Amino acid sequence: MSSAERDGFLQVLKDVTVPDGYASNISRRVNMKERKISGLKSHDNHILMQQLFPIALRGSLPSQVTRPLIKLACFFREICSKTLSVSDIATVEADIAVTLCELEKIFPPSFFTVMVHLVIHLAAEAKIGGPVHYRWMYPIERYLGRLKSYVRNRAAPEGSIAEGYIVEECLTFCSRYMEGVETIFNRPTRTIEESTGVVSIVTLSNREWTQAHRYVLFNSENINYFREMHKRLMEDELRKGHHRISEAIIYKHHMEKFCNWFRCHVMSLTIADREREGVSDTLAARSKWPYNYVKRLKHYVINGLKFRSVKDELLNAGMGRKRPLKFVHVGEGSSRLRQTREEELEAGYTAEQARADASADGTQPPAMRRDRGLTVVQVGEGNGRSRQSVQEELDAAFAADQARGDASDDDETQPPDDVVQETPASNNLRKKRGNTLLTRIWSLPPNMKIECELNARGQPIGESGKTFKRWLGTFCLSHVYCPLVPTAWTRVPTSHKVNSWTEIEKRWIIDPEIIQPADQMTWAMHQLGELRRNRRGKLKRKCYKDGALREDVIQSRPDWADEQEFIQLVDYWFHEDTRTLSSTNKRSRGKQKEIARSGPISFAQTADDMAKETGQAVERAVLFAKVYSTKEGHHVTPDVGEKIKQMNEILARGSSL
Repeated sequence: MSSAERDGFLQVLKDVTVPDGYASNISRRVNMKERKISGLKSHDNHILMQQLFPIALRGSLPSQVTRPLIKLACFFREICSKTLSVSDIATVEADIAVTLCELEKIFPPSFFTVMVHLVIHLAAEAKIGGPVHYRWMYPIERYLGRLKSYVRNRAAPEGSIAEGYIVEECLTFCSRYMEGVETIFNRPTRTIEESTGVVSIVTLSNREWTQAHRYVLFNSENINYFREMHKRLMEDELRKGHHRISEAIIYKHHMEKFCNWFRCHVMSLTIADREREGVSDTLAARSKWPYNYVKRLKHYVINGLKFRSVKDELLNAGMGRKRPLKFVHVGEGSSRLRQTREEELEAGYTAEQARADASADGTQPPAMRRDRGLTVVQVGEGNGRSRQSVQEELDAAFAADQARGDASDDDETQPPDDVVQETPASNNLRKKRGNTLLTRIWSLPPNMKIECELNARGQPIGESGKTFKRWLGTFCLSHVYCPLVPTAWTRVPTSHKVNSWTEIEKRWIIDPEIIQPADQMTWAMHQLGELRRNRRGKLKRKCYKDGALREDVIQSRPDWADEQEFIQLVDYWFHEDTRTLSSTNKRSRGKQKEIARSGPISFAQTADDMAKETGQAVERAVLFAKVYSTKEGHHVTPDVGEKIKQMNEILARGSSL
């Protein structure tokens, strides 16, 4: 590890807080100045190996190193569990051999002593002897250490141990009959059961309020019947027009809508219906909304364990137009670095503030440096491409932006080189809007990510979803990630897509319940492919005109486009088959009458905005009427008006679309 990586690794352990009695105070065992961990007991080493190392290593080492180490930690956690199954043991026994082979690629031969080789036999021993807690030597060693403490005369250790043992037994026997004297049998515990510390009254936010009500309803056994009923209703409703709806989407809709449905369902029941369905007064009370004033406890002790409350910190990052994005710490840097980054993002530097900071100390804050169009953040060894080679590609793509210096608007864009004079006699210049760069997202530190908000169909929505699409559009400005050729996105080499996914994975969190981790790269590349197609279309409309010569079109190449790729693209435009296909598509578009009026805003984003305004889900018929109507409320065509009328009749009958 480098010094910075070692500091980040130790800072994670320094910030760890575990329940009382779970382990010792590990944070006190970390010396940040000397970069050492000392004074750990055997149990602490187990906690580090099985629980904390997989988290701490992830942000400090490249993935090809952390992956086998995390597998090794999971192996020990599986072997040391309280209960074992033969099938699980067989699985880890097969995996540990592969894990050791992967470790041989990383560590030198001197690391692989007989103790490391012994790991491969632990699974077989667990099959024969059962859980390791009944076989390991820790209890025996602790008891032998206690007997050793009885020795006062080193010339006669056996007699000292026997004498000390008898004395302890006598004192233990006598202490059972003593009253008013503190003994090991009546000594108060270090933690008082059900103690709470300081209690404060707080008001829940809408999200916390909903989560609290949902937690109660989903953890009450007497509501199982109603949960299953609602889940079946959701499944039938979602599968009406879409037979391939996944279980994850059904469960998400079930989680989001059950509280409202259960409340309405209970309120609609008569007294006879309540008796028939077994709805008691307690159950009816639980269906109603809870109070939004609650008691917040500093800590709580239960079963001898002390649990401390943690204050969740949400960042309202000033990115571009100060959109409220949620950041998540994924690997910890120093606490001072995190605090500085949070304050910097909350402030939302403008160009004037950035220049003021630069003039004060001769430098610029990391989030606002514009010496390059996109700032590449290197984590470990990346995906094999050197930082220098990637940066050279980005330098070439954004040469014009670099030449113009630090002048940028609040949306983090750079004006193009060409400027237009207002009048021949005036020297005032009107600048056009340039390409969006979103450098603050590119320069996020390795320990921070942004959550991308998605709807049930996996479409980006909300402010974070719009920012994700805008940031993804910056990939189209560099042929390192998104080349202009070949024409079809499916024929683009896989290496470009892997490079793009590596950058996306560094900075964004995609909900695994909506999009499975195995499908996230495919989903992201589908989004990028659509943006690439739009970028190529805009480029053709700008550079390729009917009757223009090939040389003139080549001369109109924008600064961000690679020269060789642009020439190949121009040759494709001038090909006879391409011209024929373009004419056919143009005639087909001319026949299209029903054109949505939502502009660049997607249907999913429009539905989300409408849902936030009304506070409830938007029916597809209402969304259809919104996007196919003008601002004055007129339908784009009479056929659209007839369709909307039919949809409204269906909704009036109580059905859904």
